[in-house]
Amino acid sequence: METVKPKNKLRSLQNLLALSAATLIITVWSTVSFLAYQNKLLEKYSDESNKSANYIVPTPANAQFTDATTKDWTTYKNETLGFEFMYPLKLKIFEKNNSVTLNHSIPYENYGNCDMIVDNFSKLLNDFNVTFELKVSEEIEFPSYFDGNYQSGKLSGKWYWAGAEGCGPNIYYFPQQGGKTLVITQDTLQAFSGISTMWDLDKILSSPNVITQKEYDELFSQILSTFRFYSEL
Repeated sequence: METVKPKNKLRSLQNLLALSAATLIITVWSTVSFLAYQNKLLEKYSDESNKSANYIVPTPANAQFTDATTKDWTTYKNETLGFEFMYPLKLKIFEKNNSVTLNHSIPYENYGNCDMIVDNFSKLLNDFNVTFELKVSEEIEFPSYFDGNYQSGKLSGKWYWAGAEGCGPNIYYFPQQGGKTLVITQDTLQAFSGISTMWDLDKILSSPNVITQKEYDELFSQILSTFRFYSEL
């Protein structure tokens, strides 16, 4: 009867241990890779969920508006900046330096659109606030990304949301001739996002003449559809 030599036993044991170690390494690597993949998917879906929950996306602007929409509107003209647009009389207009702001507010005590104690207290709440600025393109610090394209009337450009937790403005960039860009800042109202419980939404919506989020977006798009540069007339 042939006996197995000690060296052969040792070699067999070494081979078995090497195979076991290789199997263990492959198993661990596969498990780690799978968990990493699952975690990446969870992060992706979590980011998309958070973004959709906190995101304030502007209404698509390429809708068609009839003359009846603006028949009772007035025309704002600014020869210095070289443009004009129409707006409803319920909005107030303010000029400051090289910017023009359309505004509407309702009675509601607050600390700003984000309702933070560090902001100034006000008895009026802005439910519509849009600012137009014509800037030299080279002097603008553009964002590293954009959330989408936006077109209304003759204006065509890109936009991004500069905010978080349902608070912060949508900013639009419309390139123009002569190395300039029309920058439009559309303030958003956190109360309409549903993110924060700091707001009494029922009280806000029951205020006379309140502009709801839907109306805000429609008005914004309608106003932009009437925007004209004098060079285009």
